[in-house]
Amino acid sequence: MLKFTRSHRGNLISIGHNDIKSYFRNNENIEKNIKNIISNHINNITHKEHIFDIKNDGESYLLSYFWEYTKNLEESIKSKVKDDIFLAKVNKSFSDIRQETLFLARRVKVYNQFIELMQTFESNGLSTTFANRGLTYGYLGNLESAVEDYDKAIEIMEILESNPNIHFDSNDLAGVFSNRGLAYNSLGRVESAVEDYNRAIEIREALESNPNIHFDSNDLATVLSNRGNAYRSLGRVESAIEDYDKAIEIMKVLESNPNISDLANAFTNRGNAYSSFGKVKSAIEDYDKAIEIMVVLESNPNIHFDSNSLATVFMNRGIAYYSFGMLDGAIKDYDKAIEIMKVLENNPNIHFDSNSLANIFSSRGIAYSSLGKVESAIEDYDKAIEIMKVLESNPNIHFDTNDLAMVFNNRGLTYISFGRVERGIEDYNRSIEIREVLESNLNIHFDSNDLATVFRNRGLAHYSLGSVKSAIEDYNKAIEMLEVLKKELNPHFDETLFVQALKSREVAYNSLDQLNIDRKDFDKNDLENAYKSLDESDKKIKREKISIEIKLISMFVITLIISNIESLTGNVKFGIIVLIISFILMI
Repeated sequence: MLKFTRSHRGNLISIGHNDIKSYFRNNENIEKNIKNIISNHINNITHKEHIFDIKNDGESYLLSYFWEYTKNLEESIKSKVKDDIFLAKVNKSFSDIRQETLFLARRVKVYNQFIELMQTFESNGLSTTFANRGLTYGYLGNLESAVEDYDKAIEIMEILESNPNIHFDSNDLAGVFSNRGLAYNSLGRVESAVEDYNRAIEIREALESNPNIHFDSNDLATVLSNRGNAYRSLGRVESAIEDYDKAIEIMKVLESNPNISDLANAFTNRGNAYSSFGKVKSAIEDYDKAIEIMVVLESNPNIHFDSNSLATVFMNRGIAYYSFGMLDGAIKDYDKAIEIMKVLENNPNIHFDSNSLANIFSSRGIAYSSLGKVESAIEDYDKAIEIMKVLESNPNIHFDTNDLAMVFNNRGLTYISFGRVERGIEDYNRSIEIREVLESNLNIHFDSNDLATVFRNRGLAHYSLGSVKSAIEDYNKAIEMLEVLKKELNPHFDETLFVQALKSREVAYNSLDQLNIDRKDFDKNDLENAYKSLDESDKKIKREKISIEIKLISMFVITLIISNIESLTGNVKFGIIVLIISFILMI
C-alpha cells in the first residue's frame, strides 16, 4: 500500500514516483483508491479554514502526473482509469476547486494530460476538458489560450448536438459560449462577446421553455447580466439596464439559493449602468442593496464569499457619491474599499486583482484633488501608477493601459493646479503616448474623447507657459478628433469638450492677432521671440510717445521765442528762418 504522510496542515507530502507507480501496478482497487485521493484533495483545498500549499500537496501532485503513471499500464488496469465516468468525476473535482488557491497552474497540467488521454480513445468528455482548461486559462489571465480552448470545445459540442443518436446537454454549449463571451469582453472584443452571449441566451431560453428539461434559471440570469455589462461598455446603456432588470427579476425568485451573491453582482452592475446614464440616485440605491447582501454573505462562515466584490461596490458607490458632490462620503467608501483590498493583497492564498486596488487609489486621488488636498491626491496617483506599471510589464496579465493613461492625465491636472505646469505636461505626454498606441490597435474599443481631452488639457498648459504655437497645435488635434466623432454621429461625442476646445483655440488665436501674425502662417514664426518683440515694441512706442511730447513742447517754446524775436526785431523773415532751422534740428 502507498503510505500517506501528512504535515500539520493536512497535506499529503511524502510520495515518491516509484511508490506511486508501484501503487498503480499492484493495487487491485485502483479506481476506488484514486477516487479517495481526489476526495481528500478536494476536502483539503475547499475547506474555508485550510491553508493550501501546492508545493507540499501530494494529492494534486499525484493527479498532475495521472496520465504519466497510467498510460503504460496493462490494458485491464488502464481501462479502469480511462473510463469516461471516472474522468468526468475528476474533471468536475477540478472545476469545483476554489480559484484563490494557487492551484491553477497544476490544474492546467492535469487537463493537458487528460486531453492527451481522451484523444487516444475519442472520449465524449474531450469537449468538457477543453472547456475546463479554457476556464482555468481565463483565471490565470491567459485569455487568448482560453479562447482557443473554447473554440475547440464549441466545435466538438456542435457536432455532438447535431447527432440524434447522442444525448447531449445543450446547457454545456451555452456555458462555453458564455465563458468565451467573458474572455472576449476582457480582451476588449466586446462585439464578439455580445454575439456569444446572444447564442448562450438563445440556447438557455429554449431550454427554459422545455418542461421536460431540468433548467437552472440562474445560468440565464448570469449571462443576461454579463451581456448587460458588454452593452454598457459599448455605450448601449438602456439595453444594459433592460438585461439587468431581467436578471434581477429571475434572481429574486431564486433569492433563497446559495447564488444570492449573483443577485448582489446584478445590483452592482445595474448601479454602474444607472451611474453612467446620469441616474446617480438610482445607482446609489442599487449599490446600497448590493452592499447589504454582501455584508451578510461575508459574515457567514459557512459561505465562501469573494471580498473583492464588496470592495468593488464600495468603490463604485464612492464614485457615485463623488458625482453627486458628496466628496466626504466618497472618500469614506474609497477608504473601506482600500482596507478590504489590502487584507486580500496580504493573503498569499487568495487570487488578488491588483488593478482594482490601483483604480481605487486613482478614484480617491480624484476626490482628494477636488477637495484641494493636492499632496494626498498625488500620493494616491503615485501608488496607482506604481501598481499599474507592474501589471503592464507582466506579459501573462491582460492589462488595459487606458487606465494608466487616465491616471497620468489626472495626476497632470493635479500637478498643474499645484503650479507645477511643466511636471503636469510630462504626465500629459505619457497619457497621449499610451492612448495613441491604443488608437492604432483595431482590436481595441477606443474612445477618442479621452485622447482629445488630454490634448486640450496639454494645450491649456502650454498656453499658460506662453507656448502659444504648441497650444494651438494641441487644440487643433483635439478639435480634429471631436469633429470626426460629431460627423459620424458617434454617441460618445462630447459637445461640451468640443466647445471648450474651440474657445481655447480662439483665445490663442487672439494672442496671434496682438502680434500682427497671420493665423495661417503662425507656425512659421517663433512666437516666444515674437512675444519678446512685442515687449520691445511696447517700450519703443512709449519712448516715441515721450519723444513726440518733448518735440511738441519744444515747438511751443520755439514759437514763443520766435514771437519774442519778431516783436523785438520786427523782422518776420528772420523769425521764420530760425523756426525752420529749429525744426530740422529736432528731426
